[in-house]
Amino acid sequence: MRTWTRIVIGAVAALVAVAGVATAAFQHWMPWWMDEGDHNHVHSGEVGSQRYQVHLPPLYDGATPLPVIMAIHGCGMSGYGWNSMKSTTQLNDLADREGFIVVYPTQPLFGSVVNCWNSADPREQHRHTGEPALLAGVARKVVETYGADPDQVHVAGASSGAGTAVILAATYPDVFATAMPVNPRGWSTSKEPWVTSWTAVCSTTACVRVHHPTLPTRDGASLVESSLVKDMGHVWPGPAGEGLFTDHAGPDVRAIIWDFVCRHSRGTPE
Repeated sequence: MRTWTRIVIGAVAALVAVAGVATAAFQHWMPWWMDEGDHNHVHSGEVGSQRYQVHLPPLYDGATPLPVIMAIHGCGMSGYGWNSMKSTTQLNDLADREGFIVVYPTQPLFGSVVNCWNSADPREQHRHTGEPALLAGVARKVVETYGADPDQVHVAGASSGAGTAVILAATYPDVFATAMPVNPRGWSTSKEPWVTSWTAVCSTTACVRVHHPTLPTRDGASLVESSLVKDMGHVWPGPAGEGLFTDHAGPDVRAIIWDFVCRHSRGTPE
């Protein structure tokens, strides 16, 4: 009887250990999710810690300040693990060609319902606290660590990450030059109400919504741009995307984002 008890206890302990390792793998992401130019980091601040991966393009030399795009995943995704924002957007390929740094923050496994960012929670919509403070801290750390251009830090997001991108635009306009939400919640088929409500949000940080200028600056440049893709679902459009939430028939949103980024910096006149 004692022998069987030991066997059962040992089996349970082994299962717990395996579950722990599996959870750690998904929470911390393992080396096989790293490609050339990828670097994993943890930012720790007063409100907690945040894991993220940085991708450096081949021309990075540590001396030339490069632009930064932070890409925030949506629900049911990770930053750089399984079904990741990294594979969905394929921003690394564009970064390697154009010469910018990509940052992929990731929610820990079971950190929220199906790995969503908590952009709909009013408690996560303020400066100096919660997810906005953590992600702004990540952006500042990347600029400091890699000598990036502080006036060319941009944020794009998908789904719940789109909401988070918008929150960052509103709470940290001193950090982020542009915010680019793709498929944000509550998106209306009518562009004008959206533009009206976002004009205030984007008064100091430029915004783009997946081509036609809708809110011009005094010099004729666009401050807010919007695109509506007919018949596209709640997915990330682009011919190269890999993952559960991609649409290869849609426009290459990477190109749209990069075009907007190239025309806006934190010092762009309004």
